[in-house]
Amino acid sequence: MSSDPGSQLPPVHPLVRNVLRLSLSVKEYKLLHEYAIKRSPTAVQGLLPTPSRFDAIVDTRDRYTEAAVRDSLRVFLVTGLGSKLVNLVSRRSQRGSSNRSISRVALLLSPELRLALSLSLVLFLHRTLYRFFIRLRAHLRTEDAKPFRERNPRVSKVLTSRYAPAVGASVAGFALGICPQTGLRITLAIYTATRSLEFLYNVLDKKGWLEKKPRWFGSWLLMPVSCAQLFHAFLFDRETIPKWFGSIVFKLSPGYIQSRPQGFPADLHWPGKYEIVDSLATIATLQWP
Repeated sequence: MSSDPGSQLPPVHPLVRNVLRLSLSVKEYKLLHEYAIKRSPTAVQGLLPTPSRFDAIVDTRDRYTEAAVRDSLRVFLVTGLGSKLVNLVSRRSQRGSSNRSISRVALLLSPELRLALSLSLVLFLHRTLYRFFIRLRAHLRTEDAKPFRERNPRVSKVLTSRYAPAVGASVAGFALGICPQTGLRITLAIYTATRSLEFLYNVLDKKGWLEKKPRWFGSWLLMPVSCAQLFHAFLFDRETIPKWFGSIVFKLSPGYIQSRPQGFPADLHWPGKYEIVDSLATIATLQWP
């Protein structure tokens, strides 16, 4: 009798095998199998394939690539369904307060699909590129690649750097260009830029490039600098700022941007909140006083 578990299995259709590969990993199936064995009756337990049999059925050849595709598909489905659900709930809540007709958008141009596709591609491309540059770096450091290093010293120095995989994998960030240009995209860009500055500061501090800095100088300064940049954009480039930021500014500054007082003559004009903000920008542009 053969000891190979795969030799005793009936032939499995390639489509079914690929679906199983992209649905569950062997480790995940093992956890589900243990949970099902504890919960299901005895008559059903014998019908469930064992983890070793499942491993033989899927016949995994490249676990890393399959895991990358599997996780990307999960991100795509969860993001797409989640954004669709949020959009549906928001439309239901606004149906009674607004009579505007909602125009239909083609599936390929829908914001939900573009957002899900963007995030899933970022994950898949990052993992794929990171693995590619890791392997390329390891190969270029071998003795067989010595002629290439001698012919291309600068290129070899860049590709064999320990930062090459991380920098090369960051190209996956261009997939965010598929994401629709909404407030979410702007918020992600601001958050990513701020976190990048924080990481850059931590690296410079760790390498000793900021040894002569004052004692009061620290990474916490990035917070006021970032808030100052946001407030500057709120005054001069309001279209680049998400609406929630303006709402927070108005909510936290009632003493500076006051509402129309009660008893104020109706025939007199009282400036609105955005008019006051525009006036501040105009005063700053005129360099007054």
